[in-house]
Amino acid sequence: MRAFRRPCTACGLTFTSSTTAPSSATTSAHVQPVCIFAYGQTGSGKTYTMMGNPELDDQKGLIPRSLEQIFQASQTLNARGWKYKIQVSMLEIYNEAIKDLLVRNCQNGASSKYSIRHEANGDTFVPDLTVVDVISIDEVSSLLRRAAQMRLHTLLSDFS
Repeated sequence: MRAFRRPCTACGLTFTSSTTAPSSATTSAHVQPVCIFAYGQTGSGKTYTMMGNPELDDQKGLIPRSLEQIFQASQTLNARGWKYKIQVSMLEIYNEAIKDLLVRNCQNGASSKYSIRHEANGDTFVPDLTVVDVISIDEVSSLLRRAAQMRLHTLLSDFS
């Protein structure tokens, strides 16, 4: 078992996680979807806490740090014969409207068609949300930039 502990001086958080390597490639794992959710007043630092400045190691937020560890672990497991699939979707709930931050060719993420669904088994999801298969941190970084542009477009549209 390896433990990682790295402070985020920009956001005042300490990011800690641990990974346990499987004993053999035949070991199976139950995978849970992950949701990172930030809630708070406008200007309270949600985006900075979550993203920080991804270009500077000591100022990375929760999302870039988490993604680095996910891809480091996936490379280790892949070398041991594990097969995995990593998918990314990003949404924003703004003024009670859900916006798909990865949708292409659509103004403001077409917020009117999305809704949150809760399954009897406890799963929560947004039907028809854009889902992208990724294999590298570079692909995810590109998607994060695209989502940031969509958020900026939404913000600018609201102020005009």
